[in-house]
Amino acid sequence: MTIGSALPHLLVGLPFLRDWQGVMAGSAGLAMVSWALALWVVPEYPGPFHPPAFRWNRVGAVLRDQPVMWANLGYWGHMWELYAMWTWLAAFLLASWAPHWTGQALIGVVGGASFAAIGLAGLAGARAGGWVADRWGRTRATIGAMGVSGAMALLIGSTYRQAPWLTMLVALIWGFSVIADSAQFSTAVT
Repeated sequence: MTIGSALPHLLVGLPFLRDWQGVMAGSAGLAMVSWALALWVVPEYPGPFHPPAFRWNRVGAVLRDQPVMWANLGYWGHMWELYAMWTWLAAFLLASWAPHWTGQALIGVVGGASFAAIGLAGLAGARAGGWVADRWGRTRATIGAMGVSGAMALLIGSTYRQAPWLTMLVALIWGFSVIADSAQFSTAVT
């Protein structure tokens, strides 16, 4: 998910995709490649799958189940921060780094940096989050990731128009930690 969400940022830096229409066409093309790969690589589920029917009479029981509700609240907060980071990072970097680069160079640097922070650091964070959860426990892994991620969310604003390496360091740590707790929330309610 992190790579797929970040690839359009990488496309921005390609010299033959100089406008938004090219980036959109490239993104659509990548979606088609992903679709074809999913058809080719992902095997069919071997048996019948029958998800349970939604039952209104169970809503109250779910709302009263405190561990499930805490997990849901954590997940909602996680998703809020995750998509805020993924949505606004490129715009923040563009404004922050404008004194250092201009024109297509600025766009290329921001595209590559956004891909690195969201896609590459995110991929590493998702893998590391699962590894840590398996060894130290889901709760500890989640609390740790949320603490680091929240700290980076607060810290990145103070790097505005500072040295690009400093902003990039914070963005990479944020990209790593913002996704590291994602699987733990999904597992917590199953």
